[in-house]
Amino acid sequence: MNFAKLVTIAVILSSLTVNLVNAVQVHCEFSSFSPMSWYISPRYSCKAVNFETTFKDRILNNVMGLHDSDKTDTDIKMLFMHKENCHYIPRNISGFFGNIDVLYIKDSNLQHLMTGDLDGLKSLSIFDVSYNPIDHVGEDFFKGHSSIRIISFYACHIKQIDFGAFDSLTNLQEVSLQYNYCHDGVLKRALNGTTVFTAIYLTCQGNGLKLKSKVEEECLDTLRKSIDLLDDDNIIEEHSSDIKRESMSPSFKFILFTFTLLSLIVFTGLCLILFRAHKFVSTRTFFTMINEIN
Repeated sequence: MNFAKLVTIAVILSSLTVNLVNAVQVHCEFSSFSPMSWYISPRYSCKAVNFETTFKDRILNNVMGLHDSDKTDTDIKMLFMHKENCHYIPRNISGFFGNIDVLYIKDSNLQHLMTGDLDGLKSLSIFDVSYNPIDHVGEDFFKGHSSIRIISFYACHIKQIDFGAFDSLTNLQEVSLQYNYCHDGVLKRALNGTTVFTAIYLTCQGNGLKLKSKVEEECLDTLRKSIDLLDDDNIIEEHSSDIKRESMSPSFKFILFTFTLLSLIVFTGLCLILFRAHKFVSTRTFFTMINEIN
């Protein structure tokens, strides 16, 4: 009798577990492409179509779509989503696309980053979740993923980054935090005790960061590369998925400044030439009139 009760309880618990977290499938358009060629080189990718996850429905258990003739799931290097309805990063990505080095989820209503979301993705190099309403980066989210080189939270809703959130990312090269809600204290907590930032290009334009804050004073020795904290236009903005404004890199700003300066010089020169030509013509006309009178 007791054994029968135990079996019944086990069945009920198993049923509840299945109902708690259900499986989802992804329909892929397979092709070699790049969403931004200057940023991510073309690679064989799965572009998710009509994909949706919730807390209950987020375990990936099936992939549909027609591969190129000589390709399989193991050849996929990027999982790409744009304007989907992906509240949570699907679990078990590595069970199908274990070799991806780019996870790109843009403007897809991604709201939660949970520990374990990236399990099994040993080759992950680029993590880009731009234009999503993410407000928190947990301490353990990136733990165990030292292969990651580039992280982008561009135009998200980041308010909090846990202390040491980037500590395990020993190969990290770039972190993009432009146009978020995070401020001096948030960045300070994320950087304190972090040694990997010696080689990072960190961009934080538009976050309301103060250039003369304690963050700058305490972290400049650690951040040996340029920290692009613009004092002008550092305004906390309303963020949504249709933000179009892009920040300019320092090199582009220099080119733009040089072009503007040269244009000004050329324009000034032309004005001087035209002025002198006009003066010369006016002088000749004057003397011609005098000669005619005489």
